[in-house]
Amino acid sequence: MNLEDLKMDIKTSSAITFCRQSLFNSKVWLFEDETAGLAVGSYDDFRFQVGNYLDTSPNNIAIVGSAKFGFSLHPEKNFKAFHPGSDIDVVIVSPALFEGTWAQFRLALLRGYDWIQKRHANEIIRKYIVLSGSEHYETTYLRDIAVMVMQMRKRVKEGFQIKRSLNYRIYAAWDDVEMYHVSGIEKLQELVKSDAQ
Repeated sequence: MNLEDLKMDIKTSSAITFCRQSLFNSKVWLFEDETAGLAVGSYDDFRFQVGNYLDTSPNNIAIVGSAKFGFSLHPEKNFKAFHPGSDIDVVIVSPALFEGTWAQFRLALLRGYDWIQKRHANEIIRKYIVLSGSEHYETTYLRDIAVMVMQMRKRVKEGFQIKRSLNYRIYAAWDDVEMYHVSGIEKLQELVKSDAQ
């Protein structure tokens, strides 16, 4: 999808329809633009591998951001093209992983580790989690999860020859993923419509 088609799709669809039909479909620029040479293999295999490492369905994995379309959908980046400094943003839905990690965060907070709240409060309110390095966590569960995610990132990058940073968010449910991204698309729609006037 070229940039003009992308803008038209955003402009003419409802935000939820755009997310469900375009953002979360199986077409991903990172794997389809062979001339870019940014990844080998297929998107389906990528989703399978990530899901397999984290014990969740491949249907619970999605690439978003500029690696999805070749252009950023962040409202403040004005459709900036994927560039040498761009990273790969991955959505992971795992209720068990989210709930288990959240429970450990609460336990750590009760034990006096106030930095947990400062580091993760904004994420938790949006119902996703991004773990820091394993050395930051005091419980075995959190260290093990952080190590598991770091190993997943390393193996997936190596297996698909991805040379960019791979970022992720672990969500509780797809409804939470949609809510987050619909909000961003609504802001983007306002920009696209104002640019057309």
